[in-house]
Amino acid sequence: MKTTSQGNHGYNILWFFFLAFGFTWAYWIPQALATKEGLKIESPNILAILAGYGPALAAIITIGIASGWVGIKRLLSRLLLWRVGIIWYLVALFLPLLTVLLAMGIQLMFDSDAHATVTLLSLQTNLSEGSFWKDFLMFGILFIVGFDGFGEELGWRGFALPGLLLNYNALVSSLFLGVLWAVWHLPFQFAVEGTMSVQSFASFLLGILSTSILFTWLYKNTNGSILLCILFHAAFNLTNMMLPRLLPEADSMGYWNTFSLLSIALIVIIRFGPSQLSKKIAPRSN
Repeated sequence: MKTTSQGNHGYNILWFFFLAFGFTWAYWIPQALATKEGLKIESPNILAILAGYGPALAAIITIGIASGWVGIKRLLSRLLLWRVGIIWYLVALFLPLLTVLLAMGIQLMFDSDAHATVTLLSLQTNLSEGSFWKDFLMFGILFIVGFDGFGEELGWRGFALPGLLLNYNALVSSLFLGVLWAVWHLPFQFAVEGTMSVQSFASFLLGILSTSILFTWLYKNTNGSILLCILFHAAFNLTNMMLPRLLPEADSMGYWNTFSLLSIALIVIIRFGPSQLSKKIAPRSN
């Protein structure tokens, strides 16, 4: 039986998703439609900012209405939760790279030896480019404080996940949030020549469900640190953007990358258990 607090939190989560989708889709849907031939749609620039920070704004507004400044300060305090153990920093920063390298390794098993040679030559050549490290630093900072890291994770793992964990186990919460997280990205799927238009939604959904499980695993084992989730999100995006500049073959992993994510997620489920995805009990309320 749900307590009154749990029932209220469930109601708040509905409002959170309504606001998160509303802020974001108000800009993304017109932009996606504008890519269609013959359609000319202009949106105010302010909507671009609201769209990128949609989940974060939705979390702050929802908690502000429900709990006032006390709730907001409690939420933001988890941005400073950094004493979580060096192992989880390594996970957050390097697991995204590992998933892509694993996918490349699997692909190479079904390719020629020449392909591996081209890969090594590409790595050596592109690492010598001076602009690579400048862009790496610039985009790394952008992904942390911008739309992708702070803009999403303050909402997804800062508010939505702990609320879902009040009523469901870790695996179910991850899958529920993963589905809505994937649907939130749908306008990119329909944009002509958009960043997701070359990937089937089924493949994207399976990949993001696997990623959502990994986020919950990280969240639960770092006592609910939003900071580590932001770093994890930024590392995924930075890997996807910068690695193809070193290894062009990394831009064509496709289904192998999804398979890699799914494999690691299954290992986490088996090792840590679907109920908690952790040996710890993370904070589950804001």
